[in-house]
Amino acid sequence: MDDPIARFERSHRELEAWIAVLAEKPADVGARAELLGFLEGAMLGHEDDEEASLFPRLAHLPELAQTIAMLREEHGSQGRLQRALREAHDEVTVARALAGLQASYARHFALEESVVFPATRAALDGDALRAMTAEMAARRGR
Repeated sequence: MDDPIARFERSHRELEAWIAVLAEKPADVGARAELLGFLEGAMLGHEDDEEASLFPRLAHLPELAQTIAMLREEHGSQGRLQRALREAHDEVTVARALAGLQASYARHFALEESVVFPATRAALDGDALRAMTAEMAARRGR
């Protein structure tokens, strides 16, 4: 079975790698375009998967309600941070926008990986995880 939680974690590592590339060379227009493409493609799909497949399956866990609400809020604020990166016109504003994006995703990923994903593994059985995987694949036309 393709584990949906492992898929989320792989996506986290990929984004961290793309951010690191741009952090090394904030003036590189190609690196910024690659990062923005990843954010607007893979990460948007990742967020859709969380919102539509993961979070609803955890709604019965009251101890996660506040955490999930915060993660949903962060999805919106990360969109604003992405726009700031897209609209940055010089190396200084690119670096500033990238630092904000990097910090936001670092907090977000840490919360998911330390709280949400372990709770998911404890709360959902193999059938639920397989259903999540199927839904995620269907969203991508697979």
